[in-house]
Amino acid sequence: MTTKILNKTWLNTLRDQYQQDLETEITFPLTYIFYYQPQARDLRYEINHKITVAEFETSLKAFRRSDLSSKDNPSYEDQNVKIFPQPEPQPDFFYIHDRLPSDSESDADETSAQPKTTK
Repeated sequence: MTTKILNKTWLNTLRDQYQQDLETEITFPLTYIFYYQPQARDLRYEINHKITVAEFETSLKAFRRSDLSSKDNPSYEDQNVKIFPQPEPQPDFFYIHDRLPSDSESDADETSAQPKTTK
């Protein structure tokens, strides 16, 4: 009988994906955006040059050790990787502003909704 544990940690998932990307000879710089459960947020993992899987894993473990000591700032950088929070998407103010009805449009809507009376 064979038993396999299929649960993967964030470190295993990133390491396996990086290994697959190395095998397919992906171009660098390489960026992963991955949900990091201990911080409950997306983190951005940037790899600027080709490194081995062992070096990548060592950098991820160093990040985890540094993250345990500083819960407020989940950022890390060494010679291999740069890890920082993924910026939250901000709505474009002008896009929202252009979609809001102006005062004159709302007045026009109110007057057109009233029934016309004839004398």
